[in-house]
Amino acid sequence: MNISAYILEYLKQFGTATVPGFGVFSLKNSKAIINSENGSILPPASQIEFAIDYEVQAEELTAYIAEQKQMSLDASRSDLKIQTDFWKKKLQAEQVLEIQNLGTVFIEEGDTHFKEKEWKPAARTFTGWKKSGSQISTTGKSKCLGKP
Repeated sequence: MNISAYILEYLKQFGTATVPGFGVFSLKNSKAIINSENGSILPPASQIEFAIDYEVQAEELTAYIAEQKQMSLDASRSDLKIQTDFWKKKLQAEQVLEIQNLGTVFIEEGDTHFKEKEWKPAARTFTGWKKSGSQISTTGKSKCLGKP
């Protein structure tokens, strides 16, 4: 597994992943949205946000990766530093950096922005909602879609 996959797994478990010397990824929960045209519901979901901070330091993610990869804390620290140095150089040189599994960091007019990776609807499995045979309408009544 690559570093970004470990960051994503850590993020799912703890809600925030501080990447030493690079920045902080966090999950922001969005509420369910009801489409008034057809009464369908888009379930609650989580969005990834990122705040760049080359000075940030924390050991939690480093320790998590060390445990997952069964390596020493120093080796994990070294792997993270190599990865973040590469990310910083690429972002500086190209003004855009795609981080697999997470999204794209880009610099526009001197400001750093983040666009989360677009997920296919089938990949939205971490919502806590189960598929049901009924559809909730905006009138407050349910409409059965399957057999009664």
